[in-house]
Amino acid sequence: MRRLSAALRVAAATLTLLACGGNDPTSVQSLRALAAARARWVQRGSADYTVESRYSCFCPPFLTRWTRLTVRGGVVAAADPLEAPPPGDFSILLAWRTVDQLFAEATSPRDEVISRMSFRFDDELGYPLEVSTFCRPTVLDCGSTVYMRNLRLK
Repeated sequence: MRRLSAALRVAAATLTLLACGGNDPTSVQSLRALAAARARWVQRGSADYTVESRYSCFCPPFLTRWTRLTVRGGVVAAADPLEAPPPGDFSILLAWRTVDQLFAEATSPRDEVISRMSFRFDDELGYPLEVSTFCRPTVLDCGSTVYMRNLRLK
């Protein structure tokens, strides 16, 4: 029953986004794909899982390497690089995003610098495989892509 009410909240939030899509830099088609993926995640996902993630951005180097995240209770509890980091490199747990955080960021109001977003999702569980943010050409060092793969529910 709790999963069903969460799915209804997701659907209501998505309908609101679609109705207000005039100022939204993301296409209606992308928002529909986002809503469908989020509904799959709400139905099949969990607050406990492992997932491999990395960023492509103008950001600290530790974020650009594939890292296995352990998420417990919806919070990143551990971040283990899949290859040995260079000496002196460090990782900050708060920098990594969970599946739910990525969905929240994708459905929250956009910053004026964002021109559009694009998404790719896992067909079965609905979690984001790729979330890209593109900025207006007048903004330097902006935009990023977050990748996720190999999610395993616990």
